[in-house]
Amino acid sequence: ERVGNTLATPPEQSTSKTESTGEGMDICSTTAHYLEHTGNSDNASPALKLVSNKAVVYQTFNDDPENSLEVYKFISSVALPDNANDVFIKVQASTVSFSDCLIRQGLWWGSGKACLPATPGVDVVGRVCSLSQSASDRYGIQPNDYVAALIRCGGNARYVKTHASSLVRVPKEVDPASAACMVETYLTAFQSLHVGEDHDRRYRTDQYVGKSVLVIGGISMVGQAMIELAQLAGASRVYATATPKHHKFLK
Repeated sequence: ERVGNTLATPPEQSTSKTESTGEGMDICSTTAHYLEHTGNSDNASPALKLVSNKAVVYQTFNDDPENSLEVYKFISSVALPDNANDVFIKVQASTVSFSDCLIRQGLWWGSGKACLPATPGVDVVGRVCSLSQSASDRYGIQPNDYVAALIRCGGNARYVKTHASSLVRVPKEVDPASAACMVETYLTAFQSLHVGEDHDRRYRTDQYVGKSVLVIGGISMVGQAMIELAQLAGASRVYATATPKHHKFLK
């Protein structure tokens, strides 16, 4: 298990340990039964195209990734998402992060653990392949949009479902692997930096003009992201704590 390393979706020629072509497989609410289709009407029956999906799956909470993680290959068919605000994404890159390791061990969310069997991957980057017209109108998302999202689980698959409000467009010049490595770190930093602020103020480049920001643990990945985002928000001074050996790097 390579904590923090990017895990791209498996290539077509990958050999899966387990194969299933039935409809009974349920890999968590965010990862089960995906399909590309044509048509966006909420009420119409879209023309469906079966897709071959693959997902990394574990059946029990454990600390033994080598013997617990398997690749499942399955074919499914669904119409538009049951929830009109959900979107299906064809995954281009996902990660195996420290959060994924904690979730797999059952050490995350307390009583709200991931349902089993589950697929890891809280960071996901890909292309929108299915959404309702209402989701498109409400959130400005279009088919084939290049997007990223932070989800509870499910990114280590070829297709994943998530709420349209969780999507962020990715600049076309950023490759999927690089984008996937930024999602959890920068979203955590952004939310910490702008907690309690309304939507419009969060995205202003003069939000922290004339203000100073103190980052505790500036050498961490989230800490470095906070420093960068504070500067982008116009902070006059950014201070960070770190052990002496890291002072030169932070300066």
